[in-house]
Amino acid sequence: MEKDHEYRTGCRKTDLPSKTIRYYEEIERISPIRSENGYRNYTDQDIHRLTFLKPARNLGFSIEECRQQTRLHWSDRSQVAL
Repeated sequence: MEKDHEYRTGCRKTDLPSKTIRYYEEIERISPIRSENGYRNYTDQDIHRLTFLKPARNLGFSIEECRQQTRLHWSDRSQVAL
């Protein structure tokens, strides 16, 4: 079962500024769950993606290249589970 992480926890765990996290949400790299009060809650998968994106972007990978890599990573994981 995945754990939900609150917004501040997500920022601390990923060491990313809130503006960057909101940008990744805007371009649909992550999809936080909204609570009844409108707060964002991040799944373990969201945190994992954010933790991957920071070093990948620092190494010069484009957003599209990161998108392809995360897509490959998660599709490989689902095939292994079969």
